[in-house]
Amino acid sequence: LGVHIADVAHWVRPGSALDEGAKERGNSVYLPRLVIPMLPESLSNGICSLQEGVNRFCKSVFITFDSGGKPVSHRLSSTVIKSRKRLTYIEAQAVIDGDMRRAREHARTETECDPEVIDALRLANRLSTILRERRRADGMIALNLPDVNLLFDDAGNVKGVEREDTSFTHTLIEMFMVEANEALARTFSDLGLPLLRRIHPEPTFGD
Repeated sequence: LGVHIADVAHWVRPGSALDEGAKERGNSVYLPRLVIPMLPESLSNGICSLQEGVNRFCKSVFITFDSGGKPVSHRLSSTVIKSRKRLTYIEAQAVIDGDMRRAREHARTETECDPEVIDALRLANRLSTILRERRRADGMIALNLPDVNLLFDDAGNVKGVEREDTSFTHTLIEMFMVEANEALARTFSDLGLPLLRRIHPEPTFGD
């Protein structure tokens, strides 16, 4: 498994105006129909976005698993990648399911999925299913809380809600990102180096 994230630090140097501005904001803010990015849009949606068909600097982790989905080795690398196809979650699920008509309906780009991309998607689907079963056996908690999208009229007023897409491809990405995070944590642990971790507090319960 290869997981790649944009190498933002290649463009945002410590102590630079970009770095100081991002520090002031702390994070990107996602509101209905509005995003206030932590970094300028030319970075967040431009050269730091893994767009289709263009070279992008990345930090990558490559993980080898056994047949039961347990990681047996991994390596980290600075890479340059070129995405073959930009996929929406629904489009990717339709490709995995073999429904190419539905995939085209939900595509954001005109690029066709070639056989190699289709094979890679279906292999990713198999691996993510194995990883989910391993995590379930290890005691993974799945809350399955319903998410909704707001629907707006032309004046920008909320006119209703609809249930968010529940394609398995959301879970596929979740499984792969967790594996990448754990591989990084193992690396720092093996080196005996401190690592900043984002943790969630213990849940609170009513009386």
